Amino acid sequence: MGYNPNGSIYYEVVRDHERNWVLLTGKKIVLQYNASTQLVGRAYNRFRCNIGNLVRSGSYVHIRDEWLRIDKQIKRAMWEALMEEFYLPTFVDLQKAKHEVFQDIGRKHRSWKYSFKAQLGIRDGDTLETIRARVTAKVFEKYLMWSKI
Repeated sequence: MGYNPNGSIYYEVVRDHERNWVLLTGKKIVLQYNASTQLVGRAYNRFRCNIGNLVRSGSYVHIRDEWLRIDKQIKRAMWEALMEEFYLPTFVDLQKAKHEVFQDIGRKHRSWKYSFKAQLGIRDGDTLETIRARVTAKVFEKYLMWSKI
């Protein structure tokens, strides 16, 4: 169970067959903060997992995108997608929270992009022709799917 800042029960979660936390009530999960206004607790772990899922989904950012050049509308859409499931307590500074979340998204995007390219054996200067010549057809299709060509 999660609690509102006033102590009342706000949401209830259980583990599904894959041992993931899932919502029972359909309400938003309250993010918990410590005295230093840092995110803590199980809700934060789920929040971080959702950030990683947003990055790896390919719906918002792609393998060829640089995080600093991503349009503000896309970043706003990512924030709104996160806030559909999570609730920020009222005492939290919204601009500071957004800044920290976008920094985390940027770190996760760079990390995912590097590991994805390393896994496929793709280097930064490679053109589509050199990639196609060096990798299998299945790997090339996977790269095209993630690179929004």
